[in-house]
Amino acid sequence: MEETKLQGLIDELGFATLTEKMKNDLVISLTEALQARVIARVLNMLTEKEKNELTKIIESGNEQEALDYMKENIPKLDEVIEDEFQSFREATLKLNKETIEAIKNSNQ
Repeated sequence: MEETKLQGLIDELGFATLTEKMKNDLVISLTEALQARVIARVLNMLTEKEKNELTKIIESGNEQEALDYMKENIPKLDEVIEDEFQSFREATLKLNKETIEAIKNSNQ
């Protein structure tokens, strides 16, 4: 996932004024959450044999090999990733808005 898209999401959330360290930490957290969503979706697209193979690769900690495996076995992986990013973005922005509203309402 492009880091710039996640940095853009951080700005959309209103966190542009965070320190660079805080932004970097947030990018790492968002990346992990997004990766989990993509992997869950990819696993649903694979055969049982492919799921087991990918799971072993992921458990080995070799991210590049896992990405290569997914590219090889998911014809439109880039579209899957983009779809998941957009869904993740929308859900994150909605939750952020709801949280802000809840805080405003509790302060009244």
